[in-house]
Amino acid sequence: METQGTDLAASDAVGDRGRSRLLSAAAEREQLERVLRMLPRALDGGTPEAVAEVLAEGSCLLANARVAWVVLPEWGDATVVGGPDAPHVDHASVPARWPVVATALGGASVHVADVLDCADRDARDGCHRARGMPLAAPVDRKHALVTTGDGRVLRSLSAVPIRGADDVLGALVLAHHRAHAFSERQLALAGVLAAHLGRALDICEAVRAQTRIATALQETLLPPVLPHVEGVELAACYRPNGSGNLVGGDFYDVFGDGAGGWYVLLGDASGIGPEAAGLAGVARYTARALAETASGPAEILVHMNRALLRAAPEDRFCTAVLAHLRSSAGGALTVSLCVAGHPPPFLQRADGTVAPAIGATGLLLGILPDAAIGEASLVLGPGDALVCYTDGVVEAHGPGKEQFGEERLAAVLADACRRSAAGIARRIERAVVDFRLPDMGDDLAVVAVRCGPGA
Repeated sequence: METQGTDLAASDAVGDRGRSRLLSAAAEREQLERVLRMLPRALDGGTPEAVAEVLAEGSCLLANARVAWVVLPEWGDATVVGGPDAPHVDHASVPARWPVVATALGGASVHVADVLDCADRDARDGCHRARGMPLAAPVDRKHALVTTGDGRVLRSLSAVPIRGADDVLGALVLAHHRAHAFSERQLALAGVLAAHLGRALDICEAVRAQTRIATALQETLLPPVLPHVEGVELAACYRPNGSGNLVGGDFYDVFGDGAGGWYVLLGDASGIGPEAAGLAGVARYTARALAETASGPAEILVHMNRALLRAAPEDRFCTAVLAHLRSSAGGALTVSLCVAGHPPPFLQRADGTVAPAIGATGLLLGILPDAAIGEASLVLGPGDALVCYTDGVVEAHGPGKEQFGEERLAAVLADACRRSAAGIARRIERAVVDFRLPDMGDDLAVVAVRCGPGA
């Protein structure tokens, strides 16, 4: 009977160990699932802060840490803190200055199994310097150790490098109140997460660099302030598409002809990004270079076409509308209008009448050596407006894939009768944005020219 009892006890012990392993495996699986679910947040935010938050929270789950800090040198002393005890950490502590962080930034991992044990021995041999403890000398257990709001010391400490493609970008610090809290497997998993999200930080930096380039390009394509033209109201609006691109092919400009007249240019280069911006730049600066010597807008568009044929790849093209304004008797404006493959501008009369300002819209620029150009002459009286726009207005898609269309645009212009040029541009932009589905539109640009009472 005694032997049988011993066998049963051994069997129960084996069963307990099996159940313990199953529970441990289930808990680990749940932790991994939670980390996988939070990973998309790292890239959705598109910022280093978003990546750091996911890394801090995810590494705490994988290593069963109570608190984690993410330190990036570019932030200075600032850090991102995550984990169950993050709200209770003493904010006076500065992890960016800890020796373990300096070691991790140098490319080596540092693991302190028991900070208290090391602090006790430090009084004799300075072991915290040898082992990279996050303490300031001299060591004072009461004041120098990192504690949480309830007074507990963070005894287990680990710092691992966060590596990008080419360099160490930062350091991940994990901590726990219990000594010897982290297993090798847990630290390895946290290190893998740091390696993956280090590449995400690389992506964030690449996005920031592209944003800076895009912003600089856009500033060259869109004048920050339109010039003042006596007796004429000028207004423009530009909105990049919903995918987040800061630069596209839409461009506009207003510049003088050197003899008292003014040119108003609006165009759309095919594609998005730097290639489209480069093509738009060729078109815009070609027009500016010829403004004082060309006989009119038609000649400028002819030369623009030749310049694009030389500069653009075969699958790239550009549309443009170019209007030349001259003051005339009775406070009116005489307009010479030319269009090359662009949506026709609208003429908004002071009495509310709205109609296309031109019939023939010509051919795309940059495709054929002799592109046909649509031409028209018209007169704007006081209160009349010429409204130019890119295809992002009329081709915006709403519910059921319905397009905004020229009819809806004409109705918006009729409703905006007697508004200022700025009011007209804003009214069109608002109507299109309200109509189109999120992230379903092209770049949108509008330029409004309104004849004022003193033209």
